[in-house]
Amino acid sequence: MHVYRTSKAPRGGLLVSLFTLILCAQFGCDALPLGGLGGTQDGDLTSGGIAGSIKEDGDNSAFELAQSATVALGQTVTIQGRLDSRTDIDLYSLGPATAGERITIEVTGDNGFNTVAALFDGNNDLIDANDDRSYYGGDVNPYISRVIRHDTPNLFVGVAVSSTAHFGNNVGRYDGGTYTISAKRETSTYMPEPRKQIVYLDFSGGALVQIGLEPIVTMRPFSAESISSRLSGDTNYLIDLCVDHMKRDFADFDVEIRDSRHHSKPTEPHSTVYFGNYNAKYLGLADNVDTYNTYLEQEAIVYTEDLANYEGLFPSAEEVGQCMANIGSHELGHLLGLEHSRDPLDCMATAATARQIIENDLTFRRSLMQSDVFPIGYQNEPRLLTWNIGRNPNANTARMSVEDLLPAKGANFRDELGIADIPIVPCGRCTHAH
Repeated sequence: MHVYRTSKAPRGGLLVSLFTLILCAQFGCDALPLGGLGGTQDGDLTSGGIAGSIKEDGDNSAFELAQSATVALGQTVTIQGRLDSRTDIDLYSLGPATAGERITIEVTGDNGFNTVAALFDGNNDLIDANDDRSYYGGDVNPYISRVIRHDTPNLFVGVAVSSTAHFGNNVGRYDGGTYTISAKRETSTYMPEPRKQIVYLDFSGGALVQIGLEPIVTMRPFSAESISSRLSGDTNYLIDLCVDHMKRDFADFDVEIRDSRHHSKPTEPHSTVYFGNYNAKYLGLADNVDTYNTYLEQEAIVYTEDLANYEGLFPSAEEVGQCMANIGSHELGHLLGLEHSRDPLDCMATAATARQIIENDLTFRRSLMQSDVFPIGYQNEPRLLTWNIGRNPNANTARMSVEDLLPAKGANFRDELGIADIPIVPCGRCTHAH
């Protein structure tokens, strides 16, 4: 289901795909970190313009070890550093920030060295991450420019070696090298506001759809029979299950979900998630990881015919509907600004198994980011969704999981029968190269 941004959202992006096939099968509390330790800083930070330069000095591979690189309002600081290996991480503390300040980070790798950058708040939560300034244009240098939406006691910028390999950035060097960061802080005249999102779940088929630079496809109508003959006659039941699950996933947020079984296509700006077709590489693709929900008209596909590869697990209709919704909410999460995570019970997880997305009602949560987005740090998904689309003004209860409505589960029949799970692995472009 992940990460690729498209030409529709000119962030230098990629598509977003979550899972790929393997053989014939497809596949807490916020702790305030310490910062500002060590380092050398030259230049006058009280004057306007270029503030000076900093050289990496010592171990700065964790938030509590972050090297001081304070950037005052209206100034730019240049940081020079080196990553010694593929597992090395450099973190710099930029100082506290106030809502409304814009932070711009530009990273240049020397001699084609390919890096990934991320910006975090004082709770180690992600603000934005970037691998490539222009994925389709082949510019592998990270670029981040974001307005801070909440006061925070510290900001951190991190740099690591890019772990992705694809046509946009395979020209880069991956084993280590030197880099230069330009970090600028200024007052922004623009503060992004939450934007309500209308979403249309299209099961009807017939549409011509292109995600990123993937081939244009004609969507086939969704049918239960395309997944399994055991589900014959259950098409409408599966659609209703999927829609109900996705509505619960987004119940706390200002998302209006409509579907082709019960509604006509919206005339207002809306994003569309299509259900149908088969893809040998992906379970789902989405146009964009839209950090501020800037683009209200985007597209994603859930390749429901791929679920036929799970027939060896004998999923029930209820499990298939839940699986469709897990994938659909993941792809929609990308369109609403969310990256990949590594929590197996999170909607935005990538590394998983077939049983994970069949048997579990996944939710949005605060969890560690998927390592290809950035090796450390968290993504606070409920907060990001609140910032990007707002809270549901009619929500009066917390999200209820389907499991809350059912009797407690006994031993799983798949365990009792020794039925092997089906592994899911991240696809080659299922990382954060934005």
